[in-house]
Amino acid sequence: GGEGGAGDAGPSSCAVEGGPSPSAPPPLLLLGENQVDMSSLTKVLALLDAIFAREAAAHASEPATTKAVQNLIERHVRPGDSLLLFTTADVKLEQRVLAKLQAERSTVHAHLNNEVFARMEREGAKVGDVTVTLSWDDGNDLDLHVTTPNGSHIYYSNKHADGGTLDVDMNGGGATSREPVENVFFGSPSVEAPRGKYSVHVENFAYHEPEHNKPVPFRVSVRKNGEVTEYRGETPAQKVKEASRIDVVEFVYEGRTAQPILIDTPSALEASNLVALTTSVGSTLDALCGLMHVGAEVAEMERVREVVQEEGDGDALGVSSATPQAEEAQGAEGAEEMEE
Repeated sequence: GGEGGAGDAGPSSCAVEGGPSPSAPPPLLLLGENQVDMSSLTKVLALLDAIFAREAAAHASEPATTKAVQNLIERHVRPGDSLLLFTTADVKLEQRVLAKLQAERSTVHAHLNNEVFARMEREGAKVGDVTVTLSWDDGNDLDLHVTTPNGSHIYYSNKHADGGTLDVDMNGGGATSREPVENVFFGSPSVEAPRGKYSVHVENFAYHEPEHNKPVPFRVSVRKNGEVTEYRGETPAQKVKEASRIDVVEFVYEGRTAQPILIDTPSALEASNLVALTTSVGSTLDALCGLMHVGAEVAEMERVREVVQEEGDGDALGVSSATPQAEEAQGAEGAEEMEE
């Protein structure tokens, strides 16, 4: 088996298996579970057109589930293969799948082509049972407001309440970003988020851009129990603070439907130190160019793993690190001591 190829676990899923060895079968491209023909440029362009049309459709399917990604890996990734997975959502793998990948010397590299995730990772934002994330695309100072089931109000002046935390707050002062993000999360592996109704609204605290006569578009994503729903809106032109308030969504969190993700299902974003699962994020040219080095990086990790394994096997067998001359000298000394 050789290096695998690419897939998208968002609204479109695809994967390539096979390797560059002359004796290996040609690479196989899967879109979801359907094999596609890449034998000509015309067919490649038709495939790209179909993918982008699906992305643009209002009824685009939801991102692939953890189960779907794991099924794809178990069916198509052979021992020694490397799978390059393009995804628009974080990838999670159960411990049994990771253990199987490691035992078979297979690897999965997940590249998240999701701008919100890229910004969250850049700012160190955390994910909980309930996670609410605001993003927008200019230097203005939008603010995320979340009201908890107990009626507490989390925002820039009250960053902690009812087990929730505003851990990222941007463009409020000092340096501004044109790729800002704000994030509120509730819950941890040991403490569950409060159950009940949450409400989210957004305000434009202040204009930092020269033009004040334009609305400010934004996106809010709500993540709970591994499912992400995105809402879009815009704050009104020439209005700030309370006058600019836009009520985004009310939703109910009814509790965990499974064990906490961080316990049994490592996230690609949080498990990149595992040999079997690595990750990268971004859609910039630099980020995509970095993917060209994935094969070399995987090969280097495999080389290091083999060296470590050889050293471990040597220690287990009691192989001495001393030179023959040193061993002879130690033997002579031991004989002299016995004679004395």
